[in-house]
Amino acid sequence: MSDTKRDVHIFVLQVWIEPQAGGPGSRRGYVEHVVTRERRYFSAFDEAMAFVEAFARPREAD
Repeated sequence: MSDTKRDVHIFVLQVWIEPQAGGPGSRRGYVEHVVTRERRYFSAFDEAMAFVEAFARPREAD
């Protein structure tokens, strides 16, 4: 067994399509960090991933 600590983060991702007149609609959503309840709305998945990656950065050892 390793002595290293693991940082575990849980997120909720919700995605929906907003209808547009005469078009296919646009994708929207949000991602929420469960522990902090911080939420980021997005219209592109790379925005959601940037939010997740901010929590997943390696930290300096204690």
